[in-house]
This record gives sequence, structure tokens and C-alpha cells, in this order.
Amino acid sequence: MQEAYTDSYEHLSDELKWLDLVIKTNILRQQKLYDTTRNNLKGLVIEDGEINNLLNFSLERNEDEEIADLLQEVKKLKTIIDSRKKISLNKGIYLSLPHLSSLFHLNNFEEKCILICLAPELNKKYEKLFAYIQDDITIKKPTVNLILNLLFSSDKERLLHLSSFFHSAPLSKFRLIQLYDTSSDNPGSLLSKSTKLDERITSFLLGLNIIDIRLGRSVKYLTSKNNYHKDHFQDCLIQKTINFVDGYFSKQNPTNKNLVFYFHGKKGSGRKTTVRRICNSLRIPVLYSDIERLITEPISFGELSWILGRECILQQGALCIDNIEALTENNEKASMIFYLIDSLKTFSKLTFILSKKPCNNASFIDNFSFIDIEFPEFDDLERKNIWETYLNGTRRNINSNYIEEIASKFHFTEGRIKIALETARNLALWQHGNNQIEPEDIYNACRLYSDSELNYLARKLDYTYSWNDIILPPDKKNVLRNICNYVKFRHKVLGEWGLGKKFSMGNGLNVLFSGSSGTGKTMAAQIIAKELNIDIFRIDLSRIVSKYIGETEKNLDKIFTAAGNSNVILFFDEADALFGKRSEVKDAHDRYANIEIAYLLQKIEEYNGIVILATNLRSNIDDAFVRRMHYIVDFPYPDETMRKDIWLSIFPENTPLNSDIDFNFLARQFKLSGGNIRNVATNAAFLAASENKEINIFHLINAVKMEYEKIGKLCLKNDFGEYYEMLEMGCQ
Repeated sequence: MQEAYTDSYEHLSDELKWLDLVIKTNILRQQKLYDTTRNNLKGLVIEDGEINNLLNFSLERNEDEEIADLLQEVKKLKTIIDSRKKISLNKGIYLSLPHLSSLFHLNNFEEKCILICLAPELNKKYEKLFAYIQDDITIKKPTVNLILNLLFSSDKERLLHLSSFFHSAPLSKFRLIQLYDTSSDNPGSLLSKSTKLDERITSFLLGLNIIDIRLGRSVKYLTSKNNYHKDHFQDCLIQKTINFVDGYFSKQNPTNKNLVFYFHGKKGSGRKTTVRRICNSLRIPVLYSDIERLITEPISFGELSWILGRECILQQGALCIDNIEALTENNEKASMIFYLIDSLKTFSKLTFILSKKPCNNASFIDNFSFIDIEFPEFDDLERKNIWETYLNGTRRNINSNYIEEIASKFHFTEGRIKIALETARNLALWQHGNNQIEPEDIYNACRLYSDSELNYLARKLDYTYSWNDIILPPDKKNVLRNICNYVKFRHKVLGEWGLGKKFSMGNGLNVLFSGSSGTGKTMAAQIIAKELNIDIFRIDLSRIVSKYIGETEKNLDKIFTAAGNSNVILFFDEADALFGKRSEVKDAHDRYANIEIAYLLQKIEEYNGIVILATNLRSNIDDAFVRRMHYIVDFPYPDETMRKDIWLSIFPENTPLNSDIDFNFLARQFKLSGGNIRNVATNAAFLAASENKEINIFHLINAVKMEYEKIGKLCLKNDFGEYYEMLEMGCQ
């Protein structure tokens, strides 16, 4: 009775013994026909004696009798192999060659083709044997003709099996073997093409479970991790997905479509972690592929997509595709999506696609059993719990209130919180020599992580101003403080008190500052940012607005996406350039301008951070934007009292001022905005410094003159009063 094989190596060893017998038979037949003069061409041909030594046989009997005996040995060994293989498979023993045949539904002939192509990869003797049989020392790989001659004796059988080498047949379709011409200058027929076993298939047959090297760094195993924050949404989704997958692929549910889960949400929202946990529960490996990297590999994307899908079959696991936007949102790459879809349809029974946005490609829905799932943003309370989970045991002087403040200010996903904490630990080790995180370490890490994505389309503003620097009526100042309180206590009102559930769109804060130039709008925005310890970015409209249709919307999308990830204040100065009133449609330009405004409305409603619009003319802002503002602050032009306060606060304490300065006169006579007064004070200081003197009234009077000339105002005697004559004299 036959015994099972112990492993794949023992089985392949028997298969190669069988192949040796087949080759012997073929060579013996050929040697009867060869001219003996070939032995006189040493170096140009392979001699009979060398071949006999390689196959370990000598002719002591009649050739026909020897051939008959070899045919019996071939048949006998094949029977033994088939029997042992069947016993092994019934016992659950893994054999790589039969397993490969099962994965790609190969017939017996195709499996033997794989074996023949494998032989020269394992032993160089087969290169000499194949060259000898083919009577060409330069052809060391088996040709299609050689494989057919080795396995079949009749022309009819060879003709019937020639189709196994067609491009649509499994051997070529699944890239198991490669067909190539020995001479590129002289392409031959299909029969004359040489065959080579794919390198990844060779490693698979040898039991080396390594990802195809052609996929480069774009594909890796997504290993499971135990360190994750327990989230109710993810826990429910994971269990629901597992139950669905089990039911979908059960025998009671006959289906011919592969299954695709489309997980969309912010980077770090737990999509990848969820895939890990699902596949870990299903006890299947998962291959992770980054499309952004894959499209940069030197091999064509179509070929790589096919290899990636085949790898999924070889690994018998699920496939996880990340950054699908690299294809779906890039017009130049959009057609590539069909290569990926063909690969997933052919190979991957279970695929997870990770995206930052909902699916906008109907091809996925048409070709698969498709399930789209949104990963929602965490609210402030959930973010606080995540911070608490990962901070456990490594914090110092960080109380619960501070964690609430951080969670409210920085709208980080779980993934970003983990990265920020890793950075904070490094900062703590650098600053304090240990891994005990201080409050400033967390804050600095969050700031460092949140600024990196907006620098191209916006400019970060410094905030050196304080509440004492801005001169406004008390009621206006109170509104600015209320804006800060909205952010500080948003987690309580929207989270703990539940008001956030009543809002269908974003829970952000929209503010409109209106007033003449120089009345303090930008300063107020900077003071709010300083009070909240949040970075503020002024949007560079010259880089946003484009004359090309659709480009402005793309730039705005980049801004709001980056800002949402970074949790910064977006400050749109001269906002009426973007947020102006919609006009009656008279031509295509009007229509697209109105589309841009509608798109802005949508993005502002969705944004969960702070947006501040500043305009000199509130009436120019579209009414739809005004309705969506949480706060509107009108910055008045300063009256005499406010102007005096501005004059008194404009100079720092260490600025040398002469006692002759009459601030009452300056405030009463010169109706300037705060911005103009700042310019006057600066110019006067430089005049005084050039003379190495204290700043006096004459420096200020001449600086006022320069400011008047700059803004187009006349220097009238009534305005300058007793100091008018000094304008001609210059500073004394």
C-alpha cells in the first residue's frame, strides 16, 4: 500500500524522476536518428555520452526493447505518484504543485507543463538535456514544441493541446509561464517559442511565501496589531462585516460576483485597523497595496494590477487597496482603474478599498457586490477617550480638563493621535530625559503635526497681539471673546449636551468680520488664534482662483481637506473676491462663477473648524454665506476716543518718546484707522532713529503727512493746525 508524501519536496522529487524517464525515452528515440558525426563537433553540440551520463543509463540491449521498458517505468511511476498524491491530499498534507493547479484550475497537461518549466530552475542539467533534444545548444529552455513532444506521441494529441499555450489559456493568462522568442530579430511560430516559469511561481512551488518582487514596496502584508482603541462604531462594524462575509460565501448563497467593501473617511479614522481586525477574525492574510506608490513603479500599471491580483490568489487572502483617489481623481490616470477592476474581478474574492471620499466610480458598483461604508469623525468626547487610552501611564501634570481642551482644539483621528503622542514622547525624552509627557509636549507635537499640509496654498500668520492691543467698543470685544468660548466649550455643548446631533452638516464655526481697511480685522483673527492656541492661515487668493474651469474648486478642496486634517483657523482676507454675490447668468463665465460660490457654501457647511471671512464691504458678500455665519462682527471706523486709545497703545514701553507729543491733538485732528496709525508710528520711529533722537511731535507730524500722501488725502492747514508750518521745515 502506498504512503502519503511527507511534504512538497518529496512529491516534486518523484515528479522530476518521472520527468527524467520521459526525457530518457525521448532521447533514446532521437539517438537512433542522429548521425554519428555529431560527436566530432565537440563544443558545438552536446555529445551523446554526456547526455547518457546525465541520465545515468547505457544501451546494452536493443533500442526498441529499452524504449518499451522505459515506457512501462513511466507508466508505473505515474501510477505511484497519482496514488500517493491522492492519499496526501485526503490527509490534508500540503503539496505545492497540486495546490497551484487547484488555485488556477489547471488540467493535468498544464500541470505537467509547469513541472517541465520548473526543472531547469532547480537543476542546470535540464538545460543541457533540453538543448540536446532540441538539437540547438543555444536553446536551453523548453520550447512549446518540446513540451508537446515530451508528453504526447501522436500529432493529433499535440495539436489538441497546443491551445493551452494561447494567451487566453491559464498558463499565459495568469502569467504562470512566459513565452518568448529566442531571437528578437526573428520572431518564430508558437511552437518555436521558449517557455520560462515565472519567478514568483517558482518560489511558490518551493514553499517560499514571499510577495512578488515586481510589486516593489507598494505591497506588503497587513499584520494584525493588538494595540488599538476600542471604538463602538468599529466593534459593531467588524462583527457585522464578519457575519456578512460568512453568509455571503456560504454554500446557501450562490453568487458569481466578488465582494468589495469601500471604506471612506479621514486618514487615520481607523479604516486600515478595521480591515486588520476583520481579516484576523476571519483568519485570512491580507495584502495591502498603496496605489499612489504602485503607479510609480517602472512596470506598467496594467501588468502590476494583474500580478497583484494573482498574488492575492497565491496568498489565499483578502486584498486591501489604499489611496484609490490616485486613480479616480486624476484625469490622466482615470483609465487605469479598469486594469484594477479586471484584476479584482478575476482574482480577489474579498477586497477592501480605502478612500478619503465616497465612491464616485460606477464601475465598482457595476462589477462587484459593493458595500460603501463611511467612517465618521470622532466627536470631542470620543477624541478625549482616545487620548486618555494612549496616554495611560506616560503623562505628568496633564489633567482631564487639559485633555478635553486638546481634543476640542485638534480634530485628530485615532491614527493622528497615535502619531502625535509618539512625537510628544520624543519631545519629552529630548527635553526632560524621560518619556513622561508634559502638557507643552502634547501641544507642540499637535502644532508640529497640524501645520504641514497648508503651506503651499496659505500663509501662516504669527500672533503676537493680545487683547490689550485691539481697540474696539466693549460690545464688539465681547463678541470676539464669545467666539473663543464657542471653541473652548464646544465639546460640552455639542458633545456632552448633545446639540451636535441636531446639526446635519459640520459642527464648525463661521465668522464674518466686516469693516474698512485698517480697523483691526486681521488683528482680531490673530488674537483669537492666540487665545485658542490654534494656528491661523491666511488664504492666498492668487494661488486659489484660477481662470481654468474647475481648478478653483480643486484648490479649495485641497485647502479644506488639509485644514480639516490640521485643525487650523482659515482666514479669508478680502473675502468678497471669493464669496461675492451670485449674479444673473448671462454667459458661461457667470454660470461657472456661481458654481464656485455654491461649492464654497458646501465646503464651509461641511468644515468642522473655524473659518473667518474678512471684507471691507459686507454688502458684497452673498446672502447665503451671511446666513451661515455664527457670528458677524462689524469693525467700526475709530472715533476720537478710540483713536486716542490706539495712539496710547501703539508704542511699546521701551520706545523713547518725547514729552512734547500731544496725543489728544493727534486723535482729534487726524481721522485715521488703526492700520494707518500703526504706519505713522512706524515711520516716525525711523525718522527719529535716523537723527538719533527721541520720537517727538514733529516726527509724528511728518509721518502723518507721508501717510496722507500715500492714501491720497490733502494736507490741509485746518487738520495740522499749529504744526502745519513744520511740514515745510522738516523735523527739528
